[in-house]
Amino acid sequence: MVGAQQTGVPAWPGITTPDDKPNGCVDCHRQTASRDLRLSTTLRLWATQGSPREAINVAQAVFPRATTLLGRHPDVTQIITTGAVPIPTQCIACHKSQGRAITSVIHLLHLSQNPDFVSNRYTFAERSGNNCTSCHAVNVNTGAMTIKAGSEQR
Repeated sequence: MVGAQQTGVPAWPGITTPDDKPNGCVDCHRQTASRDLRLSTTLRLWATQGSPREAINVAQAVFPRATTLLGRHPDVTQIITTGAVPIPTQCIACHKSQGRAITSVIHLLHLSQNPDFVSNRYTFAERSGNNCTSCHAVNVNTGAMTIKAGSEQR
């Protein structure tokens, strides 16, 4: 059904309209003339300067109350910029091996209604049209959903 938008059919990139974000995270988290939203840049800042308090508060919501997040992320710049394993595949694998909930944190950060820390005052809904298919691919024949992945542009 990908192609021309039909009357009354919602615009779901990759399903009812062309997919303008085939690489998921890295299609939005990129460098432009005015901003550098690459994950390598963000995580380098979080390793050296700490995470924004608002982001820590959102992330804390998915951890047990006894868990205290320190607000620092290990510097993984060298790992995620090689392109050997696409983003977020390597992120998910590392977090899973360490027992750290990343999928819930990613959903909360991107679906948050607090625009003060989400991509410089724009919520996910405002940036993506609130489409799950900005991050997830759906097999229209089986209904199976996967996470899109890609490597950062250098």
